[in-house]
Amino acid sequence: IGPVSDRAKIISDNLEFITQSLRSDLEKLNSSIRILSERLNKMSGHIGDRLEDFNALIEVIQREAEELFIDTASTMRGFRAGAREITSPSPNTGEEVNETPSVRAEDEPIEFNAGKSQDGKNRAVEPPNDAGEGA
Repeated sequence: IGPVSDRAKIISDNLEFITQSLRSDLEKLNSSIRILSERLNKMSGHIGDRLEDFNALIEVIQREAEELFIDTASTMRGFRAGAREITSPSPNTGEEVNETPSVRAEDEPIEFNAGKSQDGKNRAVEPPNDAGEGA
């Protein structure tokens, strides 16, 4: 019975060693999983913060773009009103004032008629009241 009990003891010791080795490996694996889980939770929090910052940035960009669009539309409306005022009939003569010819040849220079009516007579063009003041 001696050799059988010695063999059983060796097998038992081997099983104990394998069990200890498996426990150690499982503890390392659990530790790694726990650390990874903590890191993922932290990263998730950071990603959430970054997304909030990004959303705030997008809102600012959208607001700025809307303001730029409104300013541009307002400016264009002002240009159109100014152009309409320039090309509308003159209240003094009832004639239409043309600042530039509507159609011109490519080689023709642009001719400005400011200060002259369409019949070629000079009209008084006065500088603005504040010209030269404060300088």
